[in-house]
Amino acid sequence: MCSTETIFLTPAAVVRCFGDGGHGDKCKVTREYAFRKGDLFFWLYDWKSTDLYDPQLLTFEEFWTMEVPAELFVGCNCSATRAELERFANWLFKKTLELDK
Repeated sequence: MCSTETIFLTPAAVVRCFGDGGHGDKCKVTREYAFRKGDLFFWLYDWKSTDLYDPQLLTFEEFWTMEVPAELFVGCNCSATRAELERFANWLFKKTLELDK
């Protein structure tokens, strides 16, 4: 990944919208989602957000069932521009909000 963007999404809405996603490294990242648009690749993931990283944080299950926005991260491959990354982050935000209307 070359660039990342912080985004605040409701973890439970992400799961409702995109399913369970893939497993992260089970330490700093517990769940990740991969997206492709042409030759551009984007990833949505948590980072140091659960008790797998810090025992004082929420459990994996608690985090991904939260119904309030939480900090997540969007990353992209090096061929994506900053503007493309921001557009993708905005799309994620709108897509997850649509489910909660």
